[in-house]
Amino acid sequence: MVKIKNLKVSSKLSFIIFISTISMIIIGIIGYSQMDKMSKHIDEIYNNSMLSVQTMDNIESNFHAQDAYLLEFVMTNDEEKHNKLNEKLQKNIQDNEKMMKLYEQTKKTSDEQKVYEAFKSDLTVYAKKVNEIITLGLENRNEDAHVKHTEELLPLKKSVTENLKHVGQINEKMAQQAYEVTQQSAKHTLTTFILVILSTIIALVILGYVVAQMITRPIQSLEIEIGKAAKGDLTARATYKSKDEIGHISESFNETMRSLSEILGVVKQTVYHAGSSTDSMLLDIKNVSETATTVRNTMEKINKHLELQDHGIQENAAAMNDMAIGVQQVSESAATVSELAVKMNEDANAGKEIVNKSIVQMEEIHDVVKRSLHAVQGLEVRTQNIDKAIEAIAYIAEQTNLLALNASIEAARAGEHGRGFAIVADEVRKLAEQSKDSTIEINRLLKEIEMDVKNFAKEMQIGQQETVKGMSAIETTSQTFDNIVTHINGVVTQIQEVSSSTEEMSAGIEEVSVSFSDISSTSQTITQENIKVFEVTNNQAKSASEVEEKSLQTIKIMNQLQKQISQFKTKEE
Repeated sequence: MVKIKNLKVSSKLSFIIFISTISMIIIGIIGYSQMDKMSKHIDEIYNNSMLSVQTMDNIESNFHAQDAYLLEFVMTNDEEKHNKLNEKLQKNIQDNEKMMKLYEQTKKTSDEQKVYEAFKSDLTVYAKKVNEIITLGLENRNEDAHVKHTEELLPLKKSVTENLKHVGQINEKMAQQAYEVTQQSAKHTLTTFILVILSTIIALVILGYVVAQMITRPIQSLEIEIGKAAKGDLTARATYKSKDEIGHISESFNETMRSLSEILGVVKQTVYHAGSSTDSMLLDIKNVSETATTVRNTMEKINKHLELQDHGIQENAAAMNDMAIGVQQVSESAATVSELAVKMNEDANAGKEIVNKSIVQMEEIHDVVKRSLHAVQGLEVRTQNIDKAIEAIAYIAEQTNLLALNASIEAARAGEHGRGFAIVADEVRKLAEQSKDSTIEINRLLKEIEMDVKNFAKEMQIGQQETVKGMSAIETTSQTFDNIVTHINGVVTQIQEVSSSTEEMSAGIEEVSVSFSDISSTSQTITQENIKVFEVTNNQAKSASEVEEKSLQTIKIMNQLQKQISQFKTKEE
């Protein structure tokens, strides 16, 4: 600690910054290592569990799609469609083989490997059966293919699906276990990281406090001693000793205080003797100066009083003139306002007529909106009836589609003799599907129309309410216009009375203005005479004032110097 104390202030601060930086680097390294560990664990979970789940889900999805293609393959006799479905089936089988190879590269437990081997064995048999069904279909033996699909393939499909689900459940369970392990690891990492951060913060706070005390305590001690010196105590001395900047400042401060104490001791004695010699001279000069000053101040007050009186009289005269002009302007404005009020009365009556017409028009709008609302509500009922008819057509199309499908199956069983009937049944089924799609589209459009009609009906109801509000507002406006006409008539009468009063007031103000002009002339004559008397008195007092001023400046300087020196405390006191 002694070595730290003797360091410079910049070195102490650099030491704290260095320790803080090292601490942050250590915290960052610990955090990065823990996060990297968690990242690797998450990657392992994804590669061994989640990727396996995703792969098996894709295999199951392809498996169901393959069964759908195969069923459609059995149900049709179209050679072109057979070829397209065969291509889709082969592509589906190849995709499953690729995903199985990808799955086989992942790590698996013994249970998972056992279930997967069973699934793979069943899938081999399943693929063989699929190829046999495809061969029968290509030979147009759809009935045999359908029997093989129902009796042999479907039970095998159930076994394959169960094994797939079992593998998926195992992977999901492993993923859940890995997730729980990761959560525990994350909690442990977070706890460790928080403990490291708290420990580091506590250590840095303690170190910062110790170093801050090393810097602030000597500065506070030196600040106290400097405060004493500022108040005049030149015996103040700093007690802090060190090799840093504050120690050097303390030594320089002590040396400065010793020098100032010696100098001020000598100056204080000299000022005391000089002050005693000048006191007697000040008393003699002060008596002469006070007499001359008294006479001059008295004459100056009289002169200022006369000037203020004359200025006030002139301001009053000017104010009366301005008042006369203002009264005349008020009279003219009152006449103008009277004319405008008459015009406003005419405009208000015209506005009232317009409002009455608006009331009639609003009533007509209200009737039109009401009739439109009834028409829209009738349209809404009709769209609902059409919607029910479309639902009936959709139901008929769906039943026709099922009948066509059954007819296709029966035609397939009939073999060569039922081929023509199968084609007709297939076309009927297509037409039924198209009819169903069309009814769905029509039903969608009717729903949109019905929604628009409902929205329009709501808007019409809002419009009807707004017209009622508008009629009420216009009636209120009509009543307001009646009140405006009544008030305007009263204003016209009052303005005419004001105009008559302002004319009488203007005549009286002109008489007062003439009287103020006479008083102002007399006051100016008296002021000029008093100025001459003041100039004579001022010249007499000027000489005495100059002598007193020089003497006072000398005494003032001596007193200030003595006062300043007396504030300091030296060793001699």
